[in-house]
Amino acid sequence: MSNFILYYKVLNGINTNTPKSSSQKKNNNNNNNQQKKNNKNKSKGRKKNVSVKPPKGTRDFKPEQMAIRERIINTITKIFKKFGGVTIETPVFELTNILTEKYGEDEKLIFNLEDQGGQICSLRYDLTVPFARFMGSNSSIQQIKRYQIGRVYRRDQPRPESGRYREFYQCDFDIAGEYGVMLPDAELLKICSEILTTLDVGDFKIKVNHRSLLDGIFEVSGVPADKFREICSSVDKLDKLSWEEVKKEMVEAKQLDEEVADNIKEFVLLNGKPFELVGVLKSKDDFMKNERVQKGIKEMELLFDYANCFGIVDNLSFDLSLARGLDYYTGLIFEAVLMSNKINLGSIAGGGRYDNLIGMFSKKSIPSVGFSVGIERIFVILEKRELAKKEADRIRAKETDVFVISMEKKDNFLQERLKIVNELWAANINAETLLKPKPKPNVQLNYANQNNIPFAVIIGGKELENKEITIKKLYLPQDASEKQVTIPRSDLVKYLCKELSIESSVPDEKNEEDDSDFDLFGDDDEDEFDAIYEKELEERAKAHLAKKAAKGKKVIDKSAVVFDVKPESTDVDLNELEKNVRAIQMDGLMWGEARFEEIAYSIKKIVISCVIVDELVSTDDIEELIYELEISSVDVVSFSKCS
Repeated sequence: MSNFILYYKVLNGINTNTPKSSSQKKNNNNNNNQQKKNNKNKSKGRKKNVSVKPPKGTRDFKPEQMAIRERIINTITKIFKKFGGVTIETPVFELTNILTEKYGEDEKLIFNLEDQGGQICSLRYDLTVPFARFMGSNSSIQQIKRYQIGRVYRRDQPRPESGRYREFYQCDFDIAGEYGVMLPDAELLKICSEILTTLDVGDFKIKVNHRSLLDGIFEVSGVPADKFREICSSVDKLDKLSWEEVKKEMVEAKQLDEEVADNIKEFVLLNGKPFELVGVLKSKDDFMKNERVQKGIKEMELLFDYANCFGIVDNLSFDLSLARGLDYYTGLIFEAVLMSNKINLGSIAGGGRYDNLIGMFSKKSIPSVGFSVGIERIFVILEKRELAKKEADRIRAKETDVFVISMEKKDNFLQERLKIVNELWAANINAETLLKPKPKPNVQLNYANQNNIPFAVIIGGKELENKEITIKKLYLPQDASEKQVTIPRSDLVKYLCKELSIESSVPDEKNEEDDSDFDLFGDDDEDEFDAIYEKELEERAKAHLAKKAAKGKKVIDKSAVVFDVKPESTDVDLNELEKNVRAIQMDGLMWGEARFEEIAYSIKKIVISCVIVDELVSTDDIEELIYELEISSVDVVSFSKCS
């Protein structure tokens, strides 16, 4: 009977264990609690061991690094737009079959993703193939100057010191559509040259070649047609490997006849000035009989003529070793390289013509040419240059121009600070105040100094009582005059807008009038503007005379003087303004060195020195003549007696 009961319990899932005593239950509970505690401790231990580093081949950027990167990208974007570029966006991953069979031997570097609902996808290797796919899916677009800036991914071996990562930015510019032969190609070389010159990366050369010319070299040398692309990828390594190493790869790994490899050597080691090398190649009669060679030489001659018109032919080097390993190139290929041997970065920009790529995704082929700028490698150069500068001269991570401070220890005037900063924001002035009710004065000043904020607006009980406000200029020469000024509270915005050379969005109350009857094209508008302008000039002249009368003549036997010259607007050419200042010639005036200093983001001034003789000239005489130029203000920031 007992066996039957046991069998019944097992079949019906009834607990067959003997009931436990209270002491056994207590022990079990203690054991369970200890086990939970151990598991919790293990869990805590695991959290401590989690790596907080980004994945291999990727990185984080600090604010000061991002300030440099933003300046690079903004500069490039501005130039792209200058040449008529419009931007598009494509997904960061594509269907894998879109990307395959486009990159030759580099196809192995594509990052493949796991199957997600039946679609096999990969992270984009570059921006060119997605652009071609975009053109294929938007058949109404037959011509476009397109630029795109975005992340791309390659399963490469990272080399951070030379700007090589698995995740990095590319800045692409492509011209797609039917145009004159080599005209878009020449314009791209101009754009590339202007970007590298504007970013001041150092001496560079843009190496150029033509795929038809390369194929002609292979054909003349005896390379089988089915080996053109794989031999091309070997030639592409000549910028990293010696000819002997490249030849060994051709002969041993790719089964090319040794004599054929030697024939290739005769051509691919040639490089030089564009027109000179064209002359050398045209002198080789047997070589010039090849149709591919004829096409390549004809188009390169045309390219060099156009480059000469654009004023960039001296930036080019005709290099027959340049191959660009990607399979989709069909015509011009080029790479920009630095001439300095201090940093081995490889190419910092590159591209070429790909007339058949878009046709892979649409019924009609659209001839195209494009190039990409390597942000990461340029960043390596510019970051090192910034770190070599003094901290105050570096690019500011924070673009705040004004910091509102209270120096009172007891009452920090929080509401007044908030009102002032709000007033500055309304006037398009980048401003901050410390978001604490009663911050210590030294904490506020340290914040402004650490972030290189040029102006501090200081308030206190005395200022509020007198309806005044104090403005301290934080970044000026030690002996500069007017480092701290106290002005009427109502003039705060006007004063700062003038100092920062920005246009306030807040209207001047005394000039506000009902303009409902304003006639945009009326004849009296110009007269009214002239009257206002003349009145402004008159007021400036009166202010200058008053300043001159108050200061009196600064005459000393012989004096070294430094002038601060601020332009009227950001549109003023500082180089031209400096020439105009130096054009002021007086007996006893000798101009010295000059430099441009940034007083706010993209706003600069001229700091220029001179020596004057007291009996012949005074600083006020010079200021008076400088005021006639396109400036907003001129001040003596330093003067000292010469021995």
